[in-house]
Amino acid sequence: MATDSPHTRFARVILVLAAFAVVAALAWWAGGLALARDEPTSATSAAPTTVEVAEQTIGRESAVTVTVTQPYSQIATNVMSGVVTAVSEGVIAVGDPLYEVSSIAVRALPGDVPFYRDLELGLQGEDVKQLQHGLNELGFYDASIDGKFGTETRAAVREWQEDIGVERTGTVSWSSVVAVPSLPQHVRIADEIFVAGVVSGGEPSVLAQVGERQWQLRVSDSLASQITPASAVSIDYQGYTWEATTGNVTVDENQQSVVTVVGTDGVEPCGSDCAELPADELFQVAASVTLVPDATGPAVPAAAISTDATGAAHVTMADGTDVAVTVVAAQDGIVLVDGLDVGDTVIAFASR
Repeated sequence: MATDSPHTRFARVILVLAAFAVVAALAWWAGGLALARDEPTSATSAAPTTVEVAEQTIGRESAVTVTVTQPYSQIATNVMSGVVTAVSEGVIAVGDPLYEVSSIAVRALPGDVPFYRDLELGLQGEDVKQLQHGLNELGFYDASIDGKFGTETRAAVREWQEDIGVERTGTVSWSSVVAVPSLPQHVRIADEIFVAGVVSGGEPSVLAQVGERQWQLRVSDSLASQITPASAVSIDYQGYTWEATTGNVTVDENQQSVVTVVGTDGVEPCGSDCAELPADELFQVAASVTLVPDATGPAVPAAAISTDATGAAHVTMADGTDVAVTVVAAQDGIVLVDGLDVGDTVIAFASR
């Protein structure tokens, strides 16, 4: 068996030592990288971001459309015959002509009871009282409104007849007046009554708004969820501004949210201006609804607010002090709070 020479054994020892040296060097380099990854990049953490409490006003409205529905019903039947020579449009007040047949006007008087007989001296009843009310509003009658057609009523009728340019008979023909439940107001003349048309009696003649109008917002589910009961609604119509509030929320047959709109003090939104509304049974008016009422006070970013296990709100002051606050209002990431003063400094990003 051959044996290695001294030179061969020495070479092997050198190779083994070199291999150990390479392994040790690699281990040292890898450990250095690991230590470098674990070392913090800075000896201290960054200071928290702070904000100064400032006074702000928040509030939000949304433009909406109010749909108004007003039911119309027939309140009179024509009892004249001849050619229709005029038809009135717009708001009708006490004593105004509604239409004319052969140049004889049919006029509006206030009342709920249809006129059914000629009104003359010696009669009494609700229809006479309606006539007296009308004459009083026109300024021709200032005696007792008692439903009795006496000499004072006859004298007032004659004054009225002279004023409108007809014969002073002192008697009111039942064919020449129509009782309208509320005046002034828009009325509609029936389609059967038109200029140059021939009438013989029995045609529907006058329609008036009967019953309560409905004021509604038809909105998306998203907007409906932001509208709270009694939210303020401001309605704009031809120079008028009417204040109202929201009522009940329902869903119609098309699964659309419907929010009722009600007037203040128990009256409908248009109040004393309802006569200015159009005669259409369905129409729309522009409006705005308040989603977040205007409020002013100390404000902080929403991110500065934290809550504890009980749901109470807190902020952390710049010096690390924890302060309880009450949220007054919030909008678009800004929160108004009680418990802080304008000029205080708080940490902008609260730990949750």
